[in-house]
Amino acid sequence: MQFSLTIMKKPILLLTIAAAFISSEAWCQNEEDALRYSQQWTPASARSWGMGGAMGALGADLSSFFSNPAGLGAYKRGSIELSLGLTDVRTTSDYVGSSHSDFATRMELNNFAVVGGQKANESGLTFNFGVAYAKSNQFAQRLRIEGDVSNSSILDVFATQAGGLSTADVSDLFPFTAGAALAVNGIVPSSDSLFFSPNAQGKLHQTKNIVRKGHQSVTAFAFGMGIKDKLFFGMAINFHGSRLVQDSDHQEDYQSGQAISKFVYSDDLNSDGSGFSVRLGFLAKPTQWLRVGAAVQTATAMTIREGWDVNTSSESTTQGYQVYNSSTLITDYNLRIPARYMANIAFVLGKAGSVAADYEYINYNNIRMDGAGLNNTYDYAAENAVIQTSYRGTHKVSAGMEWRLPYRLYLRAGATYAQSPYYKDVMDNPSMISYHMGMGYKKDNWFLDVGLASYQNQSSVYVYDPSVASPANIVSNTVRGLLSAGLRF
Repeated sequence: MQFSLTIMKKPILLLTIAAAFISSEAWCQNEEDALRYSQQWTPASARSWGMGGAMGALGADLSSFFSNPAGLGAYKRGSIELSLGLTDVRTTSDYVGSSHSDFATRMELNNFAVVGGQKANESGLTFNFGVAYAKSNQFAQRLRIEGDVSNSSILDVFATQAGGLSTADVSDLFPFTAGAALAVNGIVPSSDSLFFSPNAQGKLHQTKNIVRKGHQSVTAFAFGMGIKDKLFFGMAINFHGSRLVQDSDHQEDYQSGQAISKFVYSDDLNSDGSGFSVRLGFLAKPTQWLRVGAAVQTATAMTIREGWDVNTSSESTTQGYQVYNSSTLITDYNLRIPARYMANIAFVLGKAGSVAADYEYINYNNIRMDGAGLNNTYDYAAENAVIQTSYRGTHKVSAGMEWRLPYRLYLRAGATYAQSPYYKDVMDNPSMISYHMGMGYKKDNWFLDVGLASYQNQSSVYVYDPSVASPANIVSNTVRGLLSAGLRF
């Protein structure tokens, strides 16, 4: 269970989130985790990135593995290509009138591919095989939420959770939430078997720090077939991987005279996953200047293992510094990521360049979660119900151009429009638009490309139970650059 929950407007969703927070924490995962792993970008070379990712119909590019594998059939020679990526995410939070900014920068190998290309045989057929590795999601982010609030505390939530139980039951049933607060006297029992926070009233200063690291990746084994340079077919077998590390600290500092002066709740999440999918593609060249295509990626079946542990601490003048460390809760669960459908079109302007567009449809309403293995028999019915009522099918359109300049130089530009996966009455989360540009240099046997994009995400999070906490408005500005190089042989 994570406390950086996304803001939702429907009453049923607020009740679901609140209930999940104050019920048994045996299951850490929720619908927001499922969406995080499902929202993946299509891996790109620097060339396609500079064109907004709209390379599906042009082919003969590293991005063909992950957009339309039929484009592998357009390779006339073998190729080795790799890309380095630099991602900078600057995040600003606005919470109860206080604004804070933080940033995370990550440089890494973004993708790599080897393709065995060949010339057409006597019947005009080509068969090309290749393998590629690419990042499909980047989790790097640093977020700080801070502000002064009155008469609202995370300890109120823990006290509600513990209500009506003995201290022994609280420790046994809720070792990661109410029990962790009880262990350091953040909540204390009253005479009528209820619990209360000795710091529930008055003004307090809250600070929430979240640091995320990790990524998702795809390794694709693919082939493409060309028929007389007019029709192309391709298939890619994809092996997906994911790695997420999230450290979250929630600190509350209280006014002088309170029973405790400080309370800290920290939770650490480590997640690893693997999955499988298949992508099929088709391309056609009805004329010398027109190329059209279509591709589909099957639903991805993933299994994710998470380890979650909690630490609490408090400070007081009477009892000094107290600390509690939980055991690590390890759970496995299955995640079904929806199928992706793509259509491609490109206009080739002779030797002057090209204009291209890609369309993609994903129905996030089809995300499904269920338990996996003996350590998790939970059915995730509540989470799947929220998915059904909050997520929708989305449309994404990418468009770009490439213009040939003198001296073997190429100039590129493009943009991508992606709809929010939330229904409008669930979240005020606008659709995202990214702007792209790039340049390239190509000789007979090698090439060098650079692509750059900028985009902004807006969202809201609750630092704890939405029924008692105010939302924090979050704005993330991302700049992502790719540098690609390749050899033809």
